[in-house]
Formats: sequence, structure tokens, C-alpha cells
Amino acid sequence: MELLVLISIILIVILFFFGWKYDEVWMKRFEIFMYDSMKYGFHYSFRHLKNDLVALWHRYIQKKDTKK
Repeated sequence: MELLVLISIILIVILFFFGWKYDEVWMKRFEIFMYDSMKYGFHYSFRHLKNDLVALWHRYIQKKDTKK
């Protein structure tokens, strides 16, 4: 459980670091991640979290490219 709290804090810091505002879609995905972690275990939900972080990275790259 302490690991989940640590992961959630790291995720929130990453989201704010990349400059994303409060987004209901990402908050819903985060809630699903926490629920899956408690119900199915961390390894199951980590795959979904990894996919979400990859999607965040691609959004960051797209925002960066459009500013040029």
C-alpha cells in the first residue's frame, strides 16, 4: 500500500512537471489504476499506467512541436 502511495505521488509530480492542467480523463484513468492495483495487483495495473505515461509523452511532444 505504501508503494501505491509513492507511485501516485510520483505520477502527480510527473503530470505537473509536464504542465498538464487538471483533466478529468486522466484523473479517471488514475482512479482506475488505483482500483486495479488494489483488486488485481500492481503488475496488472502497471501495464495500463505505462501506456498512459507513453500517451502523455506523445502529447507533450505534439504540444512542443506545435509551439515552434
